[in-house]
Amino acid sequence: MRLVFCTFLALLVLVGCGADGGQLAVQLKVARQATGGDLRGAPPEDIDAFRLCIQKPTGEKIKCQDFSDLGAEKVRIGSIPTGKNRVVTFQGYTQDVASGQTETVWCGRAVGIHIREDAVTPVRMLLTRCSDFSETPAPPGEARAFHKAIPAADGSILLLGGYSRIEDVGLVATGSVERYDPQEGTFTLLPGGLNHPRGFCAALPLQNGRILTAGGCERAGIRLEFTDPDRPGSPLRCLEPGLAATTLEIYDPQTGDSDTTEIPATIFAGAGALSRDRLLLFGGQDSQGSPLRRALLVDASGDNPTVTEFSDVLQLPRRSPAGVLFSLPGDLPAEILIIGGAGATSADDPGTFAELLVAGTGDMFTLVPGFASGSSGVGLPVMHAAGTRLSPGRMLFSGGIYPERYQSLDLPYIPEPLNAAALVDMRTESLTLLPAESRLSVPRAFHSSTRADSRGNALVAGGLTSQNLSLPLHHQSTASVEWWNDAEQQFSLLWRKGVEVSMHHPRAGHSANLLEDGTILIVGGTDGAAVYQTAELFNPAPVDLGTDGLPEL
Repeated sequence: MRLVFCTFLALLVLVGCGADGGQLAVQLKVARQATGGDLRGAPPEDIDAFRLCIQKPTGEKIKCQDFSDLGAEKVRIGSIPTGKNRVVTFQGYTQDVASGQTETVWCGRAVGIHIREDAVTPVRMLLTRCSDFSETPAPPGEARAFHKAIPAADGSILLLGGYSRIEDVGLVATGSVERYDPQEGTFTLLPGGLNHPRGFCAALPLQNGRILTAGGCERAGIRLEFTDPDRPGSPLRCLEPGLAATTLEIYDPQTGDSDTTEIPATIFAGAGALSRDRLLLFGGQDSQGSPLRRALLVDASGDNPTVTEFSDVLQLPRRSPAGVLFSLPGDLPAEILIIGGAGATSADDPGTFAELLVAGTGDMFTLVPGFASGSSGVGLPVMHAAGTRLSPGRMLFSGGIYPERYQSLDLPYIPEPLNAAALVDMRTESLTLLPAESRLSVPRAFHSSTRADSRGNALVAGGLTSQNLSLPLHHQSTASVEWWNDAEQQFSLLWRKGVEVSMHHPRAGHSANLLEDGTILIVGGTDGAAVYQTAELFNPAPVDLGTDGLPEL
């Protein structure tokens, strides 16, 4: 166990000198090992010095200064120019006296700082281990897996629904909602909650601060019980849809009230945000388990939400597809690339494994991209894969399972997590299946894939990785993570001081969100035996001491 809790804190006052000077009161919350004693009032004790930098949003240095007096209550930097939208970074480092080599251990970043003349600007910063995982200062208020985690306008993360425990009947859903404060690293359960517990739902933060959630399943299971040896389908089952499948809700985080509207039964659907108030659900299955070609457009811009059904709009019925919106949010028509959700036509033919869904103001249609309409025998007919938008028009899809026998001679065929991955560029309408040396190192399904920076790099974390019939979910998950290097177009494991970087817990069905400070928040999930009530942060900042502070996000 590495970092098991966090404690407060250091209050550093950066005093700017001169006519244009301002002051910053920097409050640090430090992730630490359980060493005991009162650790308040100083930067981390396992460093020799720290570097504070004030930057422009581009990462350009305005002012940097190093400090070695770790017990000082105030530190002074001269001539901090006033200005808006500044970035303050912290690098706590060790230094080898003999060689002069340094290694950054603790990193932190605060963004959107307004430095005013002759005024003290408060800055709160949570420090985490550089190029590593740190557990959050406090755990979530409830265990949850296969939930939704959505960013609020203030930079916090709202967690809603999901499954809070595993019983003999499978995963049991919760209706609770909680908020994560990224500056404090703490969770707060919000009042009320959803009227109907639900997991595998869709969600959208609305412009008015409320949360739209739709569809889902009340009790679910992941089983290895199949009847067709060639076309077993997905191991994911909705055991009891409940009212989650046939309702949408609009939840108010301030009051705890949630208003319910009926919708056609929608379970395991793909989803995409067309705008701040319009959510599109596509595919999925109905209450009887039949896969759907349908799309539902939910418009919550008025006093009451409206639901418009587009029957048979998809080329094929698709259950648990991966969909990525690659047009800019709010642009019309909106364009979503859908991968998988339907099995291969045969063991050698992936079939129509992808389609492009185009949604305008009042119409909707789909097109089959050129790379999915040929007879090359190459494709990605997957379920439960992860999709990530890397840059305009470019997307990365990874992992999942083949629900039907494809590129396999096994009979009976049992679906297993994949290490396959594909890079799609819709500007050239091309799909590139990654070669073996560039694919995932670990097979994964129900994992996360999160773009980590403006350069198109991404973090892939956790997922179900292998079968284990002794566990309630018949699969075990992994704590391993991989880094997608977009410049080199390949995955690689992460290492720090010769040790592989991994999460503190094996997880699948967790959430992963990029925060404003550049860290990635990972919450909940399951190891196949239980649901976790834990969370951790990954900080991709390098261990090299940057002369200008931390690199641009």
